[in-house]
Amino acid sequence: MNTVVLDSQEGNQAGRSSYSLIAEYLNLEAAIRVRRSSSHTLASRVIRKAISKLAVSSWYGISSLQLEFLAATYDKSKLSLIHMLWADRDWGYLDSISLLKKIPLIGTFHACPDDFSSTVSQPQRLRNLDAILLMSEVQKDNFINAGVPEEHIHVIHHGIDTKHFKPLESSSLEKDYFEILHVGSYRRNFDVLEQVCDKISDHPFVRFKVITSASLANRFAGRQNVEVVSGLTDQQLLQAYQNASCLLMTAEAATANNAILEGISCGLPVVAERIGGIPEYVNENCAILCEPCDVNGLISALEFLSTNQENCQQMGQAARKRALELDWVHVAAKTQAVFDQVIAGRQ
Repeated sequence: MNTVVLDSQEGNQAGRSSYSLIAEYLNLEAAIRVRRSSSHTLASRVIRKAISKLAVSSWYGISSLQLEFLAATYDKSKLSLIHMLWADRDWGYLDSISLLKKIPLIGTFHACPDDFSSTVSQPQRLRNLDAILLMSEVQKDNFINAGVPEEHIHVIHHGIDTKHFKPLESSSLEKDYFEILHVGSYRRNFDVLEQVCDKISDHPFVRFKVITSASLANRFAGRQNVEVVSGLTDQQLLQAYQNASCLLMTAEAATANNAILEGISCGLPVVAERIGGIPEYVNENCAILCEPCDVNGLISALEFLSTNQENCQQMGQAARKRALELDWVHVAAKTQAVFDQVIAGRQ
């Protein structure tokens, strides 16, 4: 099968976390990759505004144009399908190129439902895709409302590299404190996180480790029970998960959530808010879900885990089991099945 994936990569995710990793598990002709530009010069802003004017994605940029140019000039005899891994960022004009109209086009969309109108500037063109892949069920309504036939929409959850993100062996170091880990910056609810940290500060054996961007570190200044770290390597991030006692996730919105995937793969029980796609990625055996912004509920869940070691361990084992169900091998197999279905439908 001569399938080509289009992948624009950025550096704010661990190398073994990104959706780009799916390319390693698919039956591909090639993976065309570019690095997303982070330039904010006046010239780059002017160029971006010009090239994105008629693009499907309002996030369309210079790297997106490079990616589509490489796809458009690829040897057509070696193309049976094109899959845009980040369609809500990089889809501009591929569906309008006459030389490619006979080649099935698939796009994966990651953005949260409340970002739909700000990311997809020409929703009527969504119907030009042969299939749409989504990270969670909560995204579907926007696409159906845009006129996409429901049979063209496939929810295939984000995968995780369970060989990289794995628990420490049973001989791991035992700590004399309970460490609550919070990871990420994008669409995180730091107001809720700060309240949780403050209200649980009278527990001397409970500590927080917050892994986020350096620009947010000042939010936690003066809190003795909070350690903020930034700029970790992939190995340092893995060690942070392996050394933590549980994962806390406070989010404003979510489809997939890489931190939750990484945490459960490392055998961490999860305390999170019931927001967006999060309930699709965990279950009651490995996570305690609270209502959005329920600070007291989050604190009660954390206190329960910190004082019930056996339950905490059992939930950690269940978390690892859930992660194995989301291994990239299984996610790629479901994705490959969509490829086969689309190609068969075009014949």
